[in-house]
Amino acid sequence: MTIHGDQTAKGAGAVTATVSGPTDRTGAVAGAPPDDGPRITAPLRPAPRLGLRPRVHTGQLVVTQVALAGLGATAGRSAPLVAGAVLTATLLLLVTWAPTRGRWWYEWLGVWLRRAGRQRTLPPA
Repeated sequence: MTIHGDQTAKGAGAVTATVSGPTDRTGAVAGAPPDDGPRITAPLRPAPRLGLRPRVHTGQLVVTQVALAGLGATAGRSAPLVAGAVLTATLLLLVTWAPTRGRWWYEWLGVWLRRAGRQRTLPPA
């Protein structure tokens, strides 16, 4: 290893280090880890958040506002219309705000749809 010092205008020294040394017959620096060629790595995924509630997303807030607006719009109307609005709002809020195993229900719906749409057999050769 060689170390070179450079003087700047203010007189402070900057130090640069260069690695040099004996190489083996492949041209790699002796003592360096071997290069086994290109590595195939899996895509990075976020770490599971065990025991924690999932984060709230803006879409959940919008769905909550839509459910409340639907209930407010049916106030003072006929009983079947109010019952339908209450049932719809309840289902919307349940799907939007119920976490299961670290994910919201609508996220599980996306996982299920991706899995259902995936091809599971090999194409003919």
